[in-house]
Formats: sequence, C-alpha cells, structure tokens
Amino acid sequence: MSTKCLTNKTWNQHQSWYNERLFEIEGVRYRTHIRRNAYDFQSDALVHRFDGEKWHQIVNIEAPLWPEDVLAISYVQSGVEAATFDRLVKALLDELLLLLGLPNQTPAQHQPITQ
Repeated sequence: MSTKCLTNKTWNQHQSWYNERLFEIEGVRYRTHIRRNAYDFQSDALVHRFDGEKWHQIVNIEAPLWPEDVLAISYVQSGVEAATFDRLVKALLDELLLLLGLPNQTPAQHQPITQ
C-alpha cells in the first residue's frame, strides 16, 4: 500500500488558519482539510474522498481531540508552518486507513510531491 501526498497548502483567511493536503491511496484521491478558527466549534479536521465527480466527507475529528500544538494556533499569528498540522493529518489518515481496512503505514510527516 502506498500513500502519496500530492499537494500541501497552508493559508490564513476569514480569521482562520487552513491546511489542505491531497493524497492518493490505492489509486483513490483523498483530501485532508483542517480549519483552525478561534472557536473550537468553528474548527474542522476532515477527510474527503473523490469519487470521480465530487468530494464526499468520510472522516471528522472534533477539535477537543486535536494535538495541543494545533489547538494553540491563533488566526492572528503570522507564518504558521504546514508542519504544525502534521500530527493532526496523521491522525486523520490513521482513521481513514482504519475505516478502509488498510494497514497503517502512514509516515509521521507528509511532504508534498509538488508544491
């Protein structure tokens, strides 16, 4: 089983920090989407699966269960690095692989193939 990270983007918008990564696992595209807002209830950590036409949400991790380094992010910070989200992305992928019944071989850090 191979897990390829195709893209890795981090940006600040609408008083939130975002990290989005595109993965290919067993020939299927998955997208992790993290939004860290000042409020936990407005923060998201999701995995979507692409079926060839549209994206479908299949995994969600609630903000209270996130690693402390991600919970500490504030929208007023400047220059949040993509690596700050690595542990939460790994947790999302772990949940995804468990759901798919695939062996968990995701690396602790996910570097993009292309920027």
